[in-house]
Amino acid sequence: MEVRLKEKIPGVFWPVHQAIRRGEVTEVVAKGGRGSGKSSYLSMELVWQLLRHPDCHAVVLRKVGNTLATSVWPEYNRVIDRMGIRHLWKQTKKPYTLTYVPTGQTIQFYGLDD
Repeated sequence: MEVRLKEKIPGVFWPVHQAIRRGEVTEVVAKGGRGSGKSSYLSMELVWQLLRHPDCHAVVLRKVGNTLATSVWPEYNRVIDRMGIRHLWKQTKKPYTLTYVPTGQTIQFYGLDD
């Protein structure tokens, strides 16, 4: 399956994507208002990067932990569904974790208030 990233990534985030691919950026702190697209873009980027780097894991942090279930958690699941790779991922809700079964990589979700 071929994915054209330029068609998937909003233009405002393209420079960040390129810096990540070049290895110039290893962590991203995204700020912005509701509806800015940061969660949508970063969830796509993080899943793509995990697939490219099978020795990496990821942590997703939110300021308020009780919003995980209605914010970033469903967004990551939507990305996995849209990519057609749901069958390769296992979900755990306590704690919120997505595990990429082929490599054992995880994306862990935490609230900073916990």
